[in-house]
Amino acid sequence: MRRGTARTTMLAVAVAGLVGACSAEFSIGGQSPEDAAVDLIEGELSDELGVAMTGECDDVDDPEVGVSFDCTGTTDDGDVVEFVTLIDDDDHISVDSVNLVTAEGVPQYEAAAAEALTEQAGVTLDPADVDCGDDPVIFDSSMTMPCTVTDPSNGDVYDATLTVTDLEAGLFDIEVGDLRG
Repeated sequence: MRRGTARTTMLAVAVAGLVGACSAEFSIGGQSPEDAAVDLIEGELSDELGVAMTGECDDVDDPEVGVSFDCTGTTDDGDVVEFVTLIDDDDHISVDSVNLVTAEGVPQYEAAAAEALTEQAGVTLDPADVDCGDDPVIFDSSMTMPCTVTDPSNGDVYDATLTVTDLEAGLFDIEVGDLRG
């Protein structure tokens, strides 16, 4: 691997690693869809991520099937996970994240980045040569995650930035920068 910048785009298989549809029951006249979504965010989704979140949702004026509304989960560190919540039927909702990759999904991005860089740089990279951390990634508006790339031929480590261009489809660019000093 040479010093400088490599840029590549690759369809990742990481979509399965995103926080997927979690669901909850609610009843009109009882718990509202907003309250059910907050319960999911503060309970099941917080547990799944291993990060406590405080949930908040937009008000739903008319909770009909097919209506969607936005929610957020704020971590103790101030990171904000954005969710879209859909009323699936008369007493069921689905909550989907739009800016999060779970810890289980990060290795899928690493593997796809290694494959893309192998094709571009001509150096065979193993997924273990790309390291984007072990924690879930909550994206801010830049949609980037810091990574490192290790040259297997000599052990040199380069800083890299993985920028997600389409989270739902798993599309991203990876830019490999200079050798770490």
